[in-house]
Amino acid sequence: MTSSPVPVPSFGFIMLRHMNRETSARYWIECYTRIRRFYPETPIVIIDDNSNPAYLDATKDKEATLHKCTIVHTIFHKRGELLPYYYYIINNDWFDNALIIHDSVFINQYIDFEKNASSNNMSEHGCIFMWHFERAAMYDNSAHDMALINNMNNTNRGSEKLMKVYVNPTLWKGCFGVMSLIRRTFLLEMDEIYDFSGLIPHITTRQARMALERAFACMVFDVQRLRRLNDKDKSQPSPIISIFGNIHTYCKWGYSYSDYLINSHNYANTLPIIKVWSGR
Repeated sequence: MTSSPVPVPSFGFIMLRHMNRETSARYWIECYTRIRRFYPETPIVIIDDNSNPAYLDATKDKEATLHKCTIVHTIFHKRGELLPYYYYIINNDWFDNALIIHDSVFINQYIDFEKNASSNNMSEHGCIFMWHFERAAMYDNSAHDMALINNMNNTNRGSEKLMKVYVNPTLWKGCFGVMSLIRRTFLLEMDEIYDFSGLIPHITTRQARMALERAFACMVFDVQRLRRLNDKDKSQPSPIISIFGNIHTYCKWGYSYSDYLINSHNYANTLPIIKVWSGR
């Protein structure tokens, strides 16, 4: 008698982790603890990107106590925000929908991400950013952006198509930190069109990771546009861009872990989720 396959969970978290000093080594523990407070049984995947070995050794006892948590130590060092998506593409048994976040993001209250993941908007559009930014409102280095876009797979003229989106700022908004709620089927569709995972050799610097905030956003908006063109039901609404809105109006830019510990700006009582900056 053959056993039935284990169903894939509908939703889970993917956390990007990097520990390079004592303070940043605390982030992932706080992130994990906050998730577990509000989502005790939701699966979590931690992608560790080249953490300092001393901090990895120090976390072994803590890691042994984690519940329903998978830790991946990447061989692709310093690829940062690309890594959660890369490993989500190649692992089909994690969950159908993922909230992809940094270890420096702390959930402050229950948010029904699973409901968002099963919404009509996600069914139709496949991806919602955590926060967005206007192109003109943030660090903008077109040379880095275009260099990354030009490295897209050209078998489907991917870079040429993406550049047409990028040069028209009315067609897209940036994805802050490349953090999103994304459906795996949408990610696979995007990877098929643009060979998104093929960017692994090209994301090696902080500038390239920042450019990815724009390249990823352009890919998402273009795939959503193609979906609307192919949709027989033309009454579908435009996609929701982000869950929490514009990062520049959401919270203080540069809010630090020290700010977080003393509840500066009373964010613990006013914001559903908190992002801290560290400049790693």
